[in-house]
Amino acid sequence: MNRKEIAALRLWHIMPLDTMTHFAKQQSKTTDQLCLDVVTYAPEWAFRITEGFINWCINDLRHDFVGLVNKDEIFIPRL
Repeated sequence: MNRKEIAALRLWHIMPLDTMTHFAKQQSKTTDQLCLDVVTYAPEWAFRITEGFINWCINDLRHDFVGLVNKDEIFIPRL
């Protein structure tokens, strides 16, 4: 496994399942693929979130994940 795949797996473990499932269904993808897409789209954010043992606020994680999944042009990450 490469670094992006490991980050996607870790992101899958820390993200709430209901959030991932909601957006995966919208895009006709699996939750695994959705996480890999986020890591590919924003690798710096994904590595910062998944490499380390910091307790992130779940609301901030959801906010950032949703913005990255939607590839929002005016999105500003909280984390």
